[in-house]
Amino acid sequence: MTHVSTMRFAVFLLFVLAAPARAQSLPEIMQGLYGSATDPATACEVNPHEMNFLASPPHLFLSWNQPRTTASGASESGRRYDLLAMDAGSFTLRREGETERTASGDRPIWILRRTTEPEGYCWGGADWPLVRCEDQQLRCSAPVS
Repeated sequence: MTHVSTMRFAVFLLFVLAAPARAQSLPEIMQGLYGSATDPATACEVNPHEMNFLASPPHLFLSWNQPRTTASGASESGRRYDLLAMDAGSFTLRREGETERTASGDRPIWILRRTTEPEGYCWGGADWPLVRCEDQQLRCSAPVS
């Protein structure tokens, strides 16, 4: 290597090492495997779900390894949400195909809030008090087969 190419490599290396690390976006942080903190049938060890995102159009996807039974008794293996907004710690979502309606006749708007203690997320409603967050989901430490 010539002196000039050695200097160029050294300058390049310093530039790469000195560049600040890019902060992860909330979708990058939240993507992963989760299980229910309260429902043994959908806990990490039994039937976890995976959270994934699509940038355009913006969507959040939840998919379970095996079909699960919903509160209404239906069976589902996935849910898709329109991603309406996000901030540093939450997503504002509208579930595609939602049949439930608010008192005004609109589809509900859901807030998925990141939790750190424990690591995971919980659900709120746009019309709920800010402190109300239900259905705690925990990040699974390892993939379950």
